[in-house]
Amino acid sequence: MDKQTLELLQTMLTGIKKVQELAGNFTNADEFKNHSIANHAVILNFISVSDAVKKIDESAKAQITTIQWDEFDYLEKKVADVRFTLDLDLAWELIHTKVPRLKAALNNCLNKYGQI
Repeated sequence: MDKQTLELLQTMLTGIKKVQELAGNFTNADEFKNHSIANHAVILNFISVSDAVKKIDESAKAQITTIQWDEFDYLEKKVADVRFTLDLDLAWELIHTKVPRLKAALNNCLNKYGQI
């Protein structure tokens, strides 16, 4: 695995960890939705992670079969639409469903191919 891909994978993992850290301060979706700084930070991290995915070469993605790449794209497209309307209920749901799986997949990948 080339260094650039490993760096992008690490960037993705860092963003996912930040999402979990930010959301971990809240016990339910209503609390999360009422804290605009945290929910906006979560959305920005979703976008950052999705942008990193877009920079990974398709051949590298084909090598890494343990990651469902389309799930990362889903984070950005479904939560922040083209009108910049935020679906915070969906964001909360993704934090507790997809994010843990994506984090595990990234950890496994980095353990397999080496950390930077």
